[in-house]
Amino acid sequence: MGFLVVSLWYMFVPVWLSLLLPSTQEGQAEEGCHEYLTNFAGVAANFTSCAIQHSRPFQFCCKCQKAYVSAVNKYRAIVRNKHCYSDLVMAEQHQIVESANGFVANLWKSSHCPDCFQEDGGSVKEEITEFFEKWEAVQHCFLNNSRIHLIPVPTNGSYHNISGLQSVCDDCRNSYSYLEESYKKIARSDTEEFKVCADVSASMNYTRHRWSNTFHCVKIQNDLVSVVALTVFFCFLPVIFYSAVRLQGTSNDRKTKNMRATLT
Repeated sequence: MGFLVVSLWYMFVPVWLSLLLPSTQEGQAEEGCHEYLTNFAGVAANFTSCAIQHSRPFQFCCKCQKAYVSAVNKYRAIVRNKHCYSDLVMAEQHQIVESANGFVANLWKSSHCPDCFQEDGGSVKEEITEFFEKWEAVQHCFLNNSRIHLIPVPTNGSYHNISGLQSVCDDCRNSYSYLEESYKKIARSDTEEFKVCADVSASMNYTRHRWSNTFHCVKIQNDLVSVVALTVFFCFLPVIFYSAVRLQGTSNDRKTKNMRATLT
C-alpha cells in the first residue's frame, strides 16, 4: 500500500509542477515587463523635467543630453524584448509608451540638438563651446554694468532707469560683436540658419533682444537716414516735375491769350 502511494506521488508531482511552471514563468515575464515600464517612466519624467528647467536661458540640448540618451536606451530595451514590446506597446490601445517616446524624440529633433554635438553624438562641438564662452562674457558684462539679471524681475512694471545704462552699450560693445561673429560662423557652417542648434539660436536671439530693446544700444546710423531721405526725394521727384510742367504750360497759355487779346 505504501509503495503504491509513493509510486502515485512520483507520477503526479512532475505533472503538477509542469502545470504550475507556465504560470510561474508568465508571472516572472510580467514582472520583468513592469520593470521595463517603470524604468522608462522614470527616465522620460527626468527628461521632461530637465527640458523645462533649462528652457530659460535655453540650454536644453547641452544640459539634457544624458537624460535624452537614457530615455532612448530604456525605450530600445523595451523594443528589443519582443514579448514586452508586444504587451506594453502594441497591445495598448492608447499607445502611451509610444507617445512618450515620440515626445522625447520630437523635442530633441525639432530643437536641432544633434547639431550641437560631434557626429558620434558624444562631445559638444568646439564652435558651440566657444560661442557659449563668449555668451557668458556678454551676460557678465550686462550684469556688471546694469545690475539687471539674465531673467530680470520688473519693478513697478518697468526696469531700472534705462537712461543710466549707456555704460552697457559702451563697455559691452566689443564683447557683443565677438558673440555676433561667433554666431555667424556657426550659422554659415550649416546649410540653413534655422537648422542651428536651438541652444545657440535661442541664446543669440534673446541676447539681441536685450541689446536692442532692454538697453537700447541699437541706433539708426546717419548713412541709413541719408538713404531714406534720398529714397523719399526720388519718389516725389516725378510728381514735382510733372506739376512744374503743368504750371508752366498753364502760364504759357495765359500769355498767348493775353497777346491775342492785345492784337485784336
